Amino acid sequence: MVRTMSFLLGVLLGTAFGSSLALLVAPQSGTETRSLVTSRAAELRDRARERVQVLATNAREQVRAATARFRKADEERGEAG
Repeated sequence: MVRTMSFLLGVLLGTAFGSSLALLVAPQSGTETRSLVTSRAAELRDRARERVQVLATNAREQVRAATARFRKADEERGEAG
């Protein structure tokens, strides 16, 4: 989980830095640049949303699997004791 959070933080910081640099060297007009930034921000938001959904699904599956293992171990311990 820590690696995932570090990765996401790196992605966000990289995106912010890249966007700032792009604004400084953009060959388009201000209106065109704002439009480009808006569309790219929407794309990034959508990709981030999808990634969060995948991570949440994976986390739920891992919790379910761990719960099943613990319950099975508990049942086996109860039968042995």
